[in-house]
Amino acid sequence: MFPDSKIAEKFACRRTKTTAIAQTLGQETRVDILKKIRAARFSISTDGSCDRAAKEQLYPVVVRYFDEDCSKVISALLQIATTDERSTGKGIFNLLDKIFVENGLFWQNVICFSADNAAVMMGEKNGVRAFVKEKNNNIFVMGCLCHLLHLAAEKGADQLPFAPVDLLVPIYYYLEKSSKRQKEYRQFQVMGGVEQHTILKHVCTRWLSLEKALGRLIEQWEPLRCYFSQEAPPSSTSQKKVSDTPKATASALPRVASPASRVSSSAPKTTGSAKKTTCSAPKGPAPKGLAPKTMPCSATKTTSSATKTASSATKTTTSATKTTSSATKTTSSAPKATFSTPKTTSSVPKTSSASRKCSSSSQQPVPPSSTKSSATKKTSSGMLVSRTKTAPSRPAFASGDKAGKIIGRLNDYNKLYCLFLLKVIPTFTRFNLELQEDAPKIHLLHDKLQDFLKEMLLHFVKPTSIASSTTVASCNYKDVSNQREDKELIVGHDVTSFLASHKFSSSQTTEFFSSVRKFFTAVCDYILKKFPINNEVLKHASVADPRKRLVSKFESVSFFIDQFHMLEDKRDTIQLEFARYQVDDLSDVNISPLHRADDMWVEILKLKDRSTSQLKYVYLPKIMLAIISIPHSNAEDERIFSLVRKNSTEFHPSLATKTLSDLLTQKVMSLATNRSCYEMTFSDSLLGKCKGAAAAFNK
Repeated sequence: MFPDSKIAEKFACRRTKTTAIAQTLGQETRVDILKKIRAARFSISTDGSCDRAAKEQLYPVVVRYFDEDCSKVISALLQIATTDERSTGKGIFNLLDKIFVENGLFWQNVICFSADNAAVMMGEKNGVRAFVKEKNNNIFVMGCLCHLLHLAAEKGADQLPFAPVDLLVPIYYYLEKSSKRQKEYRQFQVMGGVEQHTILKHVCTRWLSLEKALGRLIEQWEPLRCYFSQEAPPSSTSQKKVSDTPKATASALPRVASPASRVSSSAPKTTGSAKKTTCSAPKGPAPKGLAPKTMPCSATKTTSSATKTASSATKTTTSATKTTSSATKTTSSAPKATFSTPKTTSSVPKTSSASRKCSSSSQQPVPPSSTKSSATKKTSSGMLVSRTKTAPSRPAFASGDKAGKIIGRLNDYNKLYCLFLLKVIPTFTRFNLELQEDAPKIHLLHDKLQDFLKEMLLHFVKPTSIASSTTVASCNYKDVSNQREDKELIVGHDVTSFLASHKFSSSQTTEFFSSVRKFFTAVCDYILKKFPINNEVLKHASVADPRKRLVSKFESVSFFIDQFHMLEDKRDTIQLEFARYQVDDLSDVNISPLHRADDMWVEILKLKDRSTSQLKYVYLPKIMLAIISIPHSNAEDERIFSLVRKNSTEFHPSLATKTLSDLLTQKVMSLATNRSCYEMTFSDSLLGKCKGAAAAFNK
């Protein structure tokens, strides 16, 4: 391993020694964490997931506290626990309580418990929340806002008649495993002048996947429509069922006649002029990256001679057919399409695989045939004879059925809803990304929630109604008289342009605007019902924002002194420090929106009195640092699960949960403190433990 060193070349570290060293490092880090949180206020969070091949359910126990060594609020993994009990509220709490007892921790030092929003966690009677409250009733219990934000967007999308998932998921899996399909699809991308991007996978449980996947779908809309028009069997493109598309789009689909009626009506109406079937882009502005030109996905031309021959073939009697093989018998009462000579068939041009028919169901030329389809067979002498099929011998291929359903959903009306969601979803994504940040956000959360609700209301509520409300939450947005008119709804320029450039019926336009109102109404309903938008803890937590020191009140500081049972005997001193903090010159402190709150309070903590050289603020910063150590989401537990999947892989099938826990404890601490492995320094005692780790491990 180290050929340049005679001493190091004798180094050997295989599975046993590596496991022992990893466990020693993780246990030493855990001891350091426990030492710090025993003497301070801290928050705790957990979540459950079976990411070990469904063998056991993991519960990472994450603690969040102010670390004096690195002078910042950090989230650290205390332990990945498992339980033999059922995953009930009582069972999960017993698991947490056992960890507290074994490590000498006290529930009185816990200021916040955070988890996802499942009933087993947040149930007021039998959830973990209920049992935590029994231990310490002052613990602030908070659900994960990232989950709630995702659910709010889902509640709104449920009000739309079309779900993008019905397109994103089938298209991705249709192209994913077939290189042949991907090559064929790239031909359509080249012909349409669209970037050769792959279709992105959308996972319903992933918070941030929808925006990117939907944007890629809009970009590739025209190539996809042409490709699946080719892939779909004729029965799927010409005889689509209305049930394959949303109810709202039924009126937008062209009416497709039955095969028998098309036979009787197509031949007389066919003119002698040549017809060209193309797959043209929809009217209006072309999608991003797509050239505003007609895509030559098909060049099938039906000349007058072919039309006349095909129409006359229905009137051919048995005496008119002269071939070396047996003549095909066709009576005048049964209009079967019989090709009597090679000349008749050769008048219809053949198309290549890249230029097959890809028009929509209303644009496809219909051959003059009866409900019983006909086919031609070439004999050894080069003649073409007809072979009539009374019924298909086997059902259609599954891929053709899937392609038929996909092309049925790739219509302009569904694209309208996709464009609308593409305009709205970035608002959810930006807020979700902010909630996933590791920097303290609890002091900003109340204002952020208010602003998010206001932004939702602005899309469909009159500004006068919002401005006249005492609070954003009290706005009567359900009253139709307080809502904007259809033309004033904020749906984005792309949506309004698409509406103007396409001929939608009045009923479709009315339904679209009604669906938009229902979307925002459902989102606002869920926010007011589930989000902690009026929570007292979040209201008072804004006192920890130094930018609001002039308008903050000591009442909020006193609220947390009682809530945390912290420094209650120093209340008068803290009040005097707070008054001085409001009027003092803090020009030496970097008070900026881009600066972390814990960094600002560490700088305030270091300020000294010029006359005495003593610290100006001794107790106030401790209260503030405890406030901002409250987690604003449960994203850290989700990151733990990501690390589990990256470390517990098929290449490490025998990795024990205890080893995994110790390994990730050390890794998460390194990430939290921004220290790389080559920058770490270890004490002599720790190096001695690592040296004898293998011997201790084998005992």
